[in-house]
Amino acid sequence: MKIVNVLLATLLTAIMLSGCLYPEERKAKNSAAYQHQLKEVQAAVDEFREATGGLLPIKTRDMSVPIYQKYPIDFNRLSPRYMAEPPGTSYENGGEYLYVLVDVEKKPTVKLIDVKMSEMIRELKLRVEMYKDQHKYPPYKKVVSKNLFMLDHEKLGLKEAPSVTSPLSGTSLPLL
Repeated sequence: MKIVNVLLATLLTAIMLSGCLYPEERKAKNSAAYQHQLKEVQAAVDEFREATGGLLPIKTRDMSVPIYQKYPIDFNRLSPRYMAEPPGTSYENGGEYLYVLVDVEKKPTVKLIDVKMSEMIRELKLRVEMYKDQHKYPPYKKVVSKNLFMLDHEKLGLKEAPSVTSPLSGTSLPLL
């Protein structure tokens, strides 16, 4: 069990440090556009909120939606008065990110959800649930640590182990 804990600690450290080792010039280049767009959307949301007496430009979702996806920004309410158009990175404008608000009660803050990554995770969860329905237990390959397992991708009908690409480092990260 000690070996597993050491391996897990090493893996987690490598994942966290991979963002630190990413070339600075590429980090700045990639994140500058996102940061600019985040600030632009945040300013539009703040201006809308002030102009409407505290209302937020969000789409209505039911209570079953996870909290981090619960308040997607409705760019139709922001455009064209508060911003010319949705950012190029937004899902509504053909991009890969869903712009959402968090902490809506105290300080509404704009955050991003990577739609491709969310879809990959949703698909994997569906495959695991379907497998469990047929075989009673999830398709675990090995125990990584307490309540953390590596999945047997072959049993799930996948050609390779499921992973996602880190938006910060470009490193492939395993889904456990």
